[in-house]
Amino acid sequence: MLPASESVASKNRAISSLTFPRLYVALALLQAAHSAEEYFTRFYERIREGSSLLHEVIPFVPVFEFSEKFFVTVNVVLIVTIMAFILLIYHGGLLARLQATLLAIIEFVNGVAHLTIAVMMGGYFPGALTAPFLIVVSVLLLRRTWTPNAPQPRVRAGHW
Repeated sequence: MLPASESVASKNRAISSLTFPRLYVALALLQAAHSAEEYFTRFYERIREGSSLLHEVIPFVPVFEFSEKFFVTVNVVLIVTIMAFILLIYHGGLLARLQATLLAIIEFVNGVAHLTIAVMMGGYFPGALTAPFLIVVSVLLLRRTWTPNAPQPRVRAGHW
């Protein structure tokens, strides 16, 4: 067993190795898992009920209703779009940081919404299983994206 100081140092090294591109990819993969969870638990059939509950408490939240086909189309486009930005993210720069920030905020709100609806319903709501992971990785991504002197990827020509 490692002494406590070595264990803490080991955890700190592991966390510091999480560059914002790695966290972006992790969040992209989590969104894919989240979309799969929503599909297999028929989120598209329960979104009206869930969004109605949120609308009662937060009136500017719209009440959603959409078909299975629309749900699948939106999620495929979302995941493909997120993945299309991976090269940009790995090359860094302000645009990459803004894209990572936008994704983190969207996924944070997404995760909080699913958990809020689950609590309001008093039980499971489609997407609630992966929602906490979306929240945690979103916060990590936001922190890493805007941390001065955070480790950044080393990209060599022809490698990413």
